[in-house]
Amino acid sequence: MKHSELHLQAKSLPELPGVYQFYDDDKIIYIGKAKNLKKRVTSYFSKNHESKKTKLLVKSIRKIEKIIVDTEMDALLLENNLIKKYQPKYNILLKDDKSYPWICIVKEPIPDIFYTRKVEKRRGEYYGPFTNVYSARFLIKLIKDIYPFLNHELNHLVKKETEESIKVKFSENIKSIRNLIKGHFRKSIDELKNKMKLFSKNLKYEKAHEIKEKLEFLKLEETRQNMTVPMFVPPTDFLEKRDRDMELAKEEQKKRAEKTGKNWLLDNLNYFVAGNK
Repeated sequence: MKHSELHLQAKSLPELPGVYQFYDDDKIIYIGKAKNLKKRVTSYFSKNHESKKTKLLVKSIRKIEKIIVDTEMDALLLENNLIKKYQPKYNILLKDDKSYPWICIVKEPIPDIFYTRKVEKRRGEYYGPFTNVYSARFLIKLIKDIYPFLNHELNHLVKKETEESIKVKFSENIKSIRNLIKGHFRKSIDELKNKMKLFSKNLKYEKAHEIKEKLEFLKLEETRQNMTVPMFVPPTDFLEKRDRDMELAKEEQKKRAEKTGKNWLLDNLNYFVAGNK
């Protein structure tokens, strides 16, 4: 496809968040994210670029494809996964598993939860990636506030928990902890509501306000639900399923187009970064 045609295609893109893929003659050479697909992709063809890499990239583009998502965060996470899968020539970032923080749960020698940029699958369960360290840290702090037995610094000071009691409580609550990391917050929200009512009843308004802030965070994250992808669901399998779903959707739209006589597009094919429910 000529660059003038690519420019026209870029102008026809929706002003929505998503991921764009640039191809040469036979493979993906660059993957990027955008808050506004039309504005971002058009910029490649409507201005002079100082970067030599960008100039070479634009000269090599023969085809553009897009995946529309719900939010900018979804676009960032999808971009990360696709770059790791396809390793495009012109992507020099996000190739390393250290690109974003992950939350790790370990059972031995003592149950613990922490964030890391290094994924060692044999060590424990990994959830992510998160878009920034703050999100991972906040969620870990939230979990430790709800389940204080995982706060080892506090345990060391007050000496309330033993290694054995921590293992028992961890075993009893691991399902809820996993659900909380995945974004299944309803049970945790109900527990926090009861705590907030109890604090208010006992006139401990500062404590009640702290719980309220946690509730607001949980409710916000509950609406997203699909922020993280658990590592024990292999990302390659996850993406292969997405590819199969896209092909099925294409076939379905093609059949409809043949009946209606209209051109078929993928504008309404949304992709959601989703964890297990």
